[in-house]
Amino acid sequence: MLATDPVFKPGSAEAEKLMTQLDADPPFVRLCRAQESFRARLTPKPWRCGCERPAVRFPREHAHDEERFSEWLQRYDKACDVPRGGGSRLAQGPLARERRAAKGTVNPGGV
Repeated sequence: MLATDPVFKPGSAEAEKLMTQLDADPPFVRLCRAQESFRARLTPKPWRCGCERPAVRFPREHAHDEERFSEWLQRYDKACDVPRGGGSRLAQGPLARERRAAKGTVNPGGV
């Protein structure tokens, strides 16, 4: 889940209440409180949606490793219902830069 409105302060009673309602992992809630930060994860961990872990690790050194990873990624996307591609209303708004930073698509010079 990606909550963008309202903006929550990590460790606040409001944020912790929401995380409890969403059945967030207690260690995650404690980390958010201790670090005063949300550790963003934009996609679920594979095992949380019934998908195995990738058979090959990064860096993938051989073409067949990359192919195996691509096949795994397709299974993961399907099992975890991960939307891929562009065009989203989330691409705009007050937290757009933070979302792009979390995805690694922020221009270091600003936007």
